Amino acid sequence: MDGIFSSASASTQRPGTKGFRAWLAKARAGDRVTYFIGFLAAGTGPNGALLPAADRHEVFHEAQIAWAAAERGLVHLLQRRLGQNCFEYLAVARPQAAAHDHHRT
Repeated sequence: MDGIFSSASASTQRPGTKGFRAWLAKARAGDRVTYFIGFLAAGTGPNGALLPAADRHEVFHEAQIAWAAAERGLVHLLQRRLGQNCFEYLAVARPQAAAHDHHRT
C-alpha cells in the first residue's frame, strides 16, 4: 500500500470517509492509516477553528468511523505528537480483524 495507507509513511492528505472504509475492508493486522493531521478537538470544535467550514463535517465523520471501528475491535486508535497543537491520528488494524476476514472466505 502507498502513501497514507503505508506502514512506513504518512501524508497530510486524508483518506476521506470512503477511503477509510475501503482501507478498513482490506486492512491486515498491523496496517495503518493516518486519518487526520492537526488538532482534532479544535478542528472539529463548535467554532471550527483551524479548518475551513467545508472540511469540519468530513473530518468529524471520519473520526466517528474510526472510533466505531475501534469500538468493534477492528483497529487501535493512536495519536503521535508532531508539534505544539499538532498530532497525527492513526488507525492500526488489529489482528482480530485479519482473523475475522479469513472466516468470511
